[in-house]
Formats: sequence, C-alpha cells, structure tokens
Amino acid sequence: MVMYEQTNPHDRFGKVMVHNLAERGCPLLSVFDYPSMDAQKLRFLDRGWGCCTISDMNEVYSRHLDQKEVERIHKIELMDEFEEWHLIQGQAWLVCKLVEGKLVQDTVMGSVM
Repeated sequence: MVMYEQTNPHDRFGKVMVHNLAERGCPLLSVFDYPSMDAQKLRFLDRGWGCCTISDMNEVYSRHLDQKEVERIHKIELMDEFEEWHLIQGQAWLVCKLVEGKLVQDTVMGSVM
C-alpha cells in the first residue's frame, strides 16, 4: 500500500495549508491526531505493520525518483522558486506498506528504502 498525506499542521505553513483546504471543503481529518511523520509511523506500527518507512516529498523527489526523469521535468517546467517548493514538499509524506516481508513496489518510487 502507498499512502500520501499532509503533516506538520502546527507550523506556520501547516496552519495556512489546513485553513485553505478546510475553506475549500477538504478538511484534513487525521492531521491533528498524527501531526508528524514519527506519529504516523507509530500509527501504523501500533496497528501491526511489521515495518513502516515514511519519506517526505523532498526525500521522494531527491532520493527515490529516477534522476533522468527529474532532469526531464526540469527541462519542461523551469523552476526558480525552489525554496517555496521545498517548503510545500516538506508538508506531505509518502508511506509504503510491507506485505509478507516484501516492500510493495510502486511505479513512482521503484524499489525504495
């Protein structure tokens, strides 16, 4: 299983994110119950997951995507505001679930972590 969710609702950016999504009818229902990646990891381990690996989207982008694909994306979409982009990517995470001791393979992340 692969799951994508927001995190860090208590920092300045997170407060704006939570407010903006709620205003648009998309409340983040569990972000305050599990406000950090560590809290999310414990959430899954406490429910019997044998292993749980969580990466924020900055780590996914820098470590788990094929760098040729990243270069291709950079040629298509010229970005000059990396500071803001990294801030946004740090507010979301991706988790992969182990099935019978094997990491579920995902086409985006390949053989991750």
